[in-house]
Amino acid sequence: MLIEFTVGNFKSFRDKTTFSMIAANLTSEDPVLDRDNVTPIKKTLSLLKTAALYGANASGKSNFGLALRFMRQMVLDVSQVNSTPAAFGVEPFLLDTHSQYQPSFFEIVFLLNGQQFRYGFEVDTSHVVSEWLFHVPKTKEVALFLREEQEITVKSGFKEGKGLESRTRKGALFLSIAALLNVHIAQQILDWLRGFIVATGITDELFRDFTIDRLQTENKRKNIVGFLKAFDLGFDDLALKAAEEKEDTQSSPQRSIIVTRKIKDKEGNIVAEQSFDANNQESQGTQKMIALAGPLLGILEYGQPIFIDELDARLHPLITRRIIEIFQSPLTNPKGAQLIFSTHDANLLDKRLFRRDQIWFTEKDREGSTHLTSLVEYKVRNDAAYEKNYLEGRYGAIPFLGDLTRLPIAP
Repeated sequence: MLIEFTVGNFKSFRDKTTFSMIAANLTSEDPVLDRDNVTPIKKTLSLLKTAALYGANASGKSNFGLALRFMRQMVLDVSQVNSTPAAFGVEPFLLDTHSQYQPSFFEIVFLLNGQQFRYGFEVDTSHVVSEWLFHVPKTKEVALFLREEQEITVKSGFKEGKGLESRTRKGALFLSIAALLNVHIAQQILDWLRGFIVATGITDELFRDFTIDRLQTENKRKNIVGFLKAFDLGFDDLALKAAEEKEDTQSSPQRSIIVTRKIKDKEGNIVAEQSFDANNQESQGTQKMIALAGPLLGILEYGQPIFIDELDARLHPLITRRIIEIFQSPLTNPKGAQLIFSTHDANLLDKRLFRRDQIWFTEKDREGSTHLTSLVEYKVRNDAAYEKNYLEGRYGAIPFLGDLTRLPIAP
């Protein structure tokens, strides 16, 4: 499970900013939220199951997702043996002359097999500046390895990594090389990051591939169909159909998702079925729900985290809310999967749905730097009207619109 993520000097995040899934010591007006919306880990630690990011357009919500995606790709894509961090899209804060020439900072704290790890690195566009890995075997945090430029110090808890220091080039991460060369702890960490799905933008292509993979297994296909039927999308079944191979390509044919609906006569009797290509003949909202079904069920099955940028785009508000409720219910999320998402849907700012520590805001200062703040940091009563207060600007993170009656429209 994700505990914390910190980013600094990356895109609009100039200063180090920490996002936390640690449940705060608070009591909600509805005690059900304090019971269902958190996963107890130990006496001193409970983690949130969901978190929502709000903010004006261009305030940095998507950049938060891009930071997660960059860190994940930098670690996982060890096949890019000659790549530099620039190839993965690292970009420092460009609106002051100092930050442009400083490294970008990424750090993630997470639970893996019941043990806490803290891993991070600093990179500029050409090389890895520093890198570190810690764990908490009992109560005290202990270093597994430390790196400054090409000086790598391997500790006893990471002894499988000894001798690999010289095989790590300046543009690659030591953790990635260790995993590639069969260091068990490193492989486990890469597996955890691989299971952490990060989708930025509102494109569904990444999710659609997950759904197609799961549709190829019959029991998982049935689970997807049952999941989607609960959202009243109006179809009866899903199947895969291989597209026709083209003569000018040697690549394998892409599979299409086919939706089946029943045909009825005037008396309402079912007389036949009609198939539709989901990608071409279904609404944008239906396409998105089909694409989401595979990864959401996979995340719930394995208890992993997922980040979705603009979860609410093209979805009815009741559908978005139901997805959140699925993650927050112990019945449908017994393994503590985590859903983190950005949204503009103010209807979700509901004290009956979220605790205060589950609501986050992104806002830029006058220098164009993004700040990330939890609602728990405000002095807010438990019975406050979150949505009303947010739209009134009491929490910031909203657009300040100009005089729209004086638009410079040419005659």
